[in-house]
Amino acid sequence: MGSLVFHGCSDVTNTTKEELTEEEVLVLEGVLGNALSEEDEGLLSGMMDMTGRFGTNGLNHRYRRSGAFEGSPFGDFTREYDPETGIHSISFTRDVDRPQWSVSLSALMEYQFTDPDGAFLEFPYADSTFIQTIQFNGTRTGQTERPNRSSSFERVANWTLSDIQSVDGVMTLEGSQTGTGSMMVSRPAGGEFSREYTTQLDLVDVTLQEATEDEDRLPYLVSGVIEYQTTITKTVNGEETVNEYSGTIELSENGEALVRFFGLKRTLRLNLANGSRVDSGS
Repeated sequence: MGSLVFHGCSDVTNTTKEELTEEEVLVLEGVLGNALSEEDEGLLSGMMDMTGRFGTNGLNHRYRRSGAFEGSPFGDFTREYDPETGIHSISFTRDVDRPQWSVSLSALMEYQFTDPDGAFLEFPYADSTFIQTIQFNGTRTGQTERPNRSSSFERVANWTLSDIQSVDGVMTLEGSQTGTGSMMVSRPAGGEFSREYTTQLDLVDVTLQEATEDEDRLPYLVSGVIEYQTTITKTVNGEETVNEYSGTIELSENGEALVRFFGLKRTLRLNLANGSRVDSGS
């Protein structure tokens, strides 16, 4: 359910919304689309990097990246290993500039690979069949820009990928992703407005299929349910209006995310590659 909290000089009033305004839909499309999409360095991009292999100058991804990333190499790539904790740390930058989309990213990521007995793996790819679990912590800071929205963000993921050697090729992903940032949104009829936001995505029942010759695009190989909470703040003349939303996000191996809002009939269907709205829901 969406709730409104008005912060004035002295009074705080709580009300309950029954439907979303079109302006709210635009904001939620942007905030949740960015939090999820591969091209906006959201959840899908984090999954891509979590499952990638360390190379000399970057990551070699297990799944095929969106074509929009072609010709955009990693920058300032570093890698370290701590044998006491078993943590592999990498950092890098990633910049893409296209006519309809651009992104600038700085990332710091930590991986801990363990075998079926729980032992750390210093050389996880010497024999990848030893990898049973990956503990992953990743922080991404950056900016994205599209014709209808621009955003600055920080996203932090804390995930566990298990069942990596499962017979059926289905891996289990658990954990959460949090985010904070600001967004500028353009209205279809003209004009634009800005919002501050926070998000939390809790992975309830998410699985990843192994890439195959027939399908190697991650948006078509991820399924499950995510519970989300997002807070969006609007400030006018020093007065804040805070909108809080929560609900579920369903992933069904079809390249899309179906967003539901607790207490509301309205839904959003978002493209997992670029975060755009597939349809306006009902």
